[in-house]
This record gives sequence, C-alpha cells and structure tokens, in this order.
Amino acid sequence: MRTLFVLACLCLAACTTVPTRQQTDSLLDDAAYGQPPDELQQLNLFAISPAMHQFVAREVAKQMRLHGDSRGLYAAIRTQLHIDYDASTTRPAAQTFITRSGNCLSLVILTAALARDAGVAVHFQYVPGEGSWTRFDGVIFRNGHVNIALDSRKTTVDGRSFGSALIVDFLPSVDLEGLRTVEISERRILAMYMSNRAGENFADGDVDAAYWWARAALDKDPSFSDPYNTLGVIHRQRGELQLAERSFRMALTIRPDNAVVLSNLIGLLTAQGRETEADPLRQTLARIEPVRPYAYLDAGNAALAAGDAKLAMHYFREELQRMPYNADVHYAMAVAAARLDRLTEAGQFLASAAVLSPNLSDRQIYASKLEKLRALSTN
Repeated sequence: MRTLFVLACLCLAACTTVPTRQQTDSLLDDAAYGQPPDELQQLNLFAISPAMHQFVAREVAKQMRLHGDSRGLYAAIRTQLHIDYDASTTRPAAQTFITRSGNCLSLVILTAALARDAGVAVHFQYVPGEGSWTRFDGVIFRNGHVNIALDSRKTTVDGRSFGSALIVDFLPSVDLEGLRTVEISERRILAMYMSNRAGENFADGDVDAAYWWARAALDKDPSFSDPYNTLGVIHRQRGELQLAERSFRMALTIRPDNAVVLSNLIGLLTAQGRETEADPLRQTLARIEPVRPYAYLDAGNAALAAGDAKLAMHYFREELQRMPYNADVHYAMAVAAARLDRLTEAGQFLASAAVLSPNLSDRQIYASKLEKLRALSTN
C-alpha cells in the first residue's frame, strides 16, 4: 500500500509565492467531483446558538464579575463545559459546544465565538514546532497546532488592540512557558478548517467532498500551502496524475521545504518511472527529514512480528525520541514491554497512550486494556 501524506491545521511559513487565481484555477476539475457537500454550502463557523448565548449571559458573565473579562471567560469554559480533546473531527463552534469535544482548531473556533459574544477581543496564533503525526489506513497526517489569545479589555473598534493577552491552549502536551507563536488571520483559520475537513473526508473515503473542501480552502486563502497538497492527494487517488503533480508543485512554490509535499511528489514521480526527476527531490527531502515519519515504529512492529521484542523496544524508543506525544508509539512500547514480562513498564506506557490518544474511542480502548493489564498484574 502506498503512503500518502495529508496536512491538517498545519503551517505558517514565510510565503515565497502567492499563486494567482489563474494558477489555482488550473488545479481544478469541478465536473469530476460531483456537487459541493451541504455542510460546506451552509458553513457558518463562528455562529452562536441560543444555548451558547445563554451560556455567555449566565456562566461567562458570572465568572467575568469574579475574574475579569478574559480570565472569567477561560474559567467558565474550563469549569463548566468540561471539554475533551478529540482530534478525530473538526467542527464549527456550535457543534463543538454540543459535543463538548474537539481538536485544537475546533476548540479555538468555539472559544473565539464565545469570546466575541461576550465582547472579548481575540487573536489567533499558529504554534511552530508543536505539530504531530497521525496515521489512518495508510494515510499519514501532519497535524499542526493553533491556540488563541484573549484580550483583557473589551473589543476595540478595529479589533486590533490586544494589550496583555491570556493564551488559551487546549493541547495537554503543550508547555506555554516560552512558547513561540505567530499571529494568523481569521481567513487563515477558515482555510485551515476547510483543509482539515478535506483531509477528514478523504480519510473517510468521500473523495468528492474532500475535493470541494480543499477547493474552498484555496479560494479562502491561496497563500496557504496545505490545501494544494491535499488537492494533489485527491487528484492522485482519482488518477488525475497531471493535476496531482501540478498541485504538489504549486504547494512547493509556497513552501519549498515542505517534507510532506516533497514525499507525495516523489511518490507520484516514482510510480510513473520518472526516477531522474525524483532523485533531486529525494536529496532535498533527505536534508530536510532524514528519517520518514513512523519509520522506527514500522521497524519495531516488524521486529515484534518476528518475535524479537527486545529489538522492537529499541526501535520504539528511537521513535519515541521523534514523536514523544504519539499514542501509537506508547501503545507499541506497552506491547513490547509486556512481551518482555515487564508488566509495570507496560502499564505505564499504556496509561500514557490512553492520555495522549487523539480521539475518545481510542482513549477508551487503551483505558480498557490498562484495566485488564492491572488485573493480570495483581493475580
């Protein structure tokens, strides 16, 4: 099975080129992908539901009287909503409020919607270096990270006076001390949302919907490289190889050092026997990212399958250095430790996997396995 790489909620780097409308239009083939999904056509990302407005009027207002504007809003969200981190689906504010769960982007969108209803100014931030890898059915996702800053004063007329801001970050593994952030626009947040939904629909097998979401992201922010890559993955899946190549190359004009896009373009050229064109790209990729994502995890799993748990543990520790907050790696280490009869260590890794899992269903599975392991240890 070939490996495809999709970016989600990822990058902000200095853009070397912003494609023109004519260039982005050359990547599209609307007739091949059905109709836009209803969800996209009805999208209102920051819409406030009656229940959300009531929450602001009652709970947020109460906390604001005690703690001030920004800290009061944060206190109300933290103590009253009991939100779970769940990276499986990106949702608009109103849906996230109902489900009480979401990924970093969903939770930032919800916080912004509540803040605006409460009259608190916000600005959005991309966090370089805080991304993570996830893998689903042969598709590897590079998940970036965003958070939000809440102003301590009421919203200004131009919305740009933030003063001393309170940073709200929903990712458990992030240490806010000394965290480097880059302010991004609401337009970029909207494009990130659309790009995420493209990747999620693609992973679910709905290629038509994925196309329309990626297309919308291009329209919203043509300087954002992620949707070009996603569009390339979609076109390749449909056999539109020229459009796929064009999309990948367009992404590289924006971010020439994007390892994800380079990997996809190399794979596309190699599949067509165009090794002479792929080789220079391989050299570039080797400088940027000498070891591909999940390489050590795959090697460790192969060692486990061959019955060598000790060698597997060696590979898993190498992967842990690269992806310290990846639940799959912690779970693999738990399995290897159990094979080596190190049950206490296995329990520790399994507990970490349960905490770090990016979605609620996997978290519950890991927690169940941990209970069984603990029962085994006490017998």
